[in-house]
Amino acid sequence: MMHPDTELFARTDGVGLGVRATAPIPRGTLLWVRDAMDVVLSADALAALPEPLLGVARRLGYRNARGEWIVCWDAGKHVNHSCSPTMRGVGHDAMIALADVAPGEEITCDYAECNLDEPLACCCGAPGCRGSIGGPVPEPVWRGWQREVEAAVAASAGSAQPLVPCCVDPHAASVLAGERPVPPLADVAIAPWGQEGP
Repeated sequence: MMHPDTELFARTDGVGLGVRATAPIPRGTLLWVRDAMDVVLSADALAALPEPLLGVARRLGYRNARGEWIVCWDAGKHVNHSCSPTMRGVGHDAMIALADVAPGEEITCDYAECNLDEPLACCCGAPGCRGSIGGPVPEPVWRGWQREVEAAVAASAGSAQPLVPCCVDPHAASVLAGERPVPPLADVAIAPWGQEGP
């Protein structure tokens, strides 16, 4: 589920749809959580889907570290990639704003956290665009991503968190409250870090 202060919009660059903020959203706010209405498919259930359902699921869904295929029911399925994303994962089922998000700003994530089956060409245009998404991410890079998430969680104190009650991850609220550490990104994603993690 996307944050309530977001909306679907049509990009003008031929990419298609995207998601943007409709109001200021502070750093440390959960921007997306997996909720009870998202479709969760095992690898076997995904493979058993007939076309065109299989194609739609593979295009609009992602694989989590548990090997499940997730297809969001709402605008979350239209979040685009950026090598300098607006949000990163906090555990398996939540993503947090890395910086303050302004009204009209596009909400993006890094598809390297989506356990891609094969690399994708990237032309996101972000400073430091990697040119390709997928494959092993060097340890210094993902450790930098981890520090970004930890800093965002630290900044979350006092922020309204309208998505916490909807999150299927029972630990998300305790991470934001500082009662649990931020889960290591290497435990959340499998493909970018190699078959067995770092």
